[in-house]
Amino acid sequence: DTVLMIGLGSGVSLGSAVTHDIKYIECVELLENVIEAAHFCDTFTNNDLSDPRLNLIIGDGRNHVRLTDRFYDVIISEPTNVWISGVGDLFTVEFFEEARERLKPGGIMSAWFHIYHMGGPELRSTLKTFASVFPHASLWFSNEADVILIGSLEPVRIDEELARRMMRPGTREDLDRVMIDDVGDLLGALLMSDARLRAFFDNADRIHTDDNMLLEFHAGRMVVESTHRTHLSSFLEVLAPYRYDRLDDETNRMVADRVRARKLTLKGTLERLDGRVDRAVNLYDAAYAAAPGDTYIVTKYAEIHSELGGAALASGDLERAGAEYEKALADHRLEGVWIAYDGLGFVHRSKDQYDEARENYRTSVALNPYHADGYINLAWAELALGDTVSAVRDYEKAIELAPDDADAANNLAWLYAVGGLDLDRALELAKFATGRARDASYFDTLGWVHFKRGELDQAQASLEETLSIERDRVESIYHLAHVHLGKSERERAVELLQSVVELDRGGTFAAKAGVMLDEIGND
Repeated sequence: DTVLMIGLGSGVSLGSAVTHDIKYIECVELLENVIEAAHFCDTFTNNDLSDPRLNLIIGDGRNHVRLTDRFYDVIISEPTNVWISGVGDLFTVEFFEEARERLKPGGIMSAWFHIYHMGGPELRSTLKTFASVFPHASLWFSNEADVILIGSLEPVRIDEELARRMMRPGTREDLDRVMIDDVGDLLGALLMSDARLRAFFDNADRIHTDDNMLLEFHAGRMVVESTHRTHLSSFLEVLAPYRYDRLDDETNRMVADRVRARKLTLKGTLERLDGRVDRAVNLYDAAYAAAPGDTYIVTKYAEIHSELGGAALASGDLERAGAEYEKALADHRLEGVWIAYDGLGFVHRSKDQYDEARENYRTSVALNPYHADGYINLAWAELALGDTVSAVRDYEKAIELAPDDADAANNLAWLYAVGGLDLDRALELAKFATGRARDASYFDTLGWVHFKRGELDQAQASLEETLSIERDRVESIYHLAHVHLGKSERERAVELLQSVVELDRGGTFAAKAGVMLDEIGND
């Protein structure tokens, strides 16, 4: 019921901790600006920084552990990337010993650890260091780049109560966010513990201490290397199901099935890293068929099929692209599933299926409301369906998310100008776009905005700038004809319209110019 968390970061882990039935939690964060930034994540962290049980301390986590007189049931160490000065201090034997002394009987220590930019000797030394302090130690798979160390002085009891605790209100919803649905999902993430773990690091040369800092200095030499492939191969060699004496046979079989399916996925990732994509896909598909609800498995399955969808789309194979994107929609809780909806939207758009494209884009922005391009795509589909009001709204949202997007600003300025909705806003957007780039379409929009505002001299100047960039741009010549007609310069207007008819033979603007010429002739 008492927790210490070292390092706040975004606050997501702290937000998970407060979902449990605890009485008191301390979080020690070194940097005040991290605390300030974490408030931007309040929506995702159960407003953890406002929890009345929290004591947020600005200070050094290691010093706090050394100096506090409080004892804890759980200590969670969040900092990783040990090549950053000071972080390695949280992975030495001395720190782990200090943390161990602050645990209550039955207490647990957790440390998040990365495996990228980390050599095999350094990984084994870290495991050996941790296990030299905690007689009961285990290593858990978080993703292909990160692992979690769990240590205790007494054996961790895993029994039928685990499932009940996972179903507690708050905790159940929080686990669902990371696709942990049942005991199998959780225990399937165990890489190795106790004897198997000790055999894994048996040949490690040294443990990490305050006076050798081997992790900080060795890892610092490897930041330009990607080494996790080596570690995944090592994990694959030792990964095997454990049997839990306090769980029934059915649950043990479920966990064993998850582990075997995870091994297939690990093999798939290794094939993929070696460029053998077809083999990787077969292994991912087999793993998904065996355990479609496993977080790691479904993530890799959806990821590769989304990539295959993108490749098919780039090659013009719309049918295959659609089929691959449909597979990538295996679970809507996946972080990147919106990408597949974007892809499907483009497939439907390419087939002139605008209703379907709009629904795909709507789902994409619902799943990821922070993706500016998603709103731009949605606005395009809405325009294709004649829904200008919704398109304007979504372009405004895109610009809110990406205020430097000149294309979005230009498109929105054009919509405002054409509809006569807000010509002041239109002028602001058009000037912004032309200030970002000397683009013919941007100056054309600015010219049309000035025209709609009755500012004919400015309109003429902008449109002439457009034609200095792109001399035969028929749309801009057509617009310039409107300006000269508005200035009662009929002869020049007729000359420009005749130019449009000649340049755009049989085209839309040629037809429009022909109508205008007839009207001028009749006048």
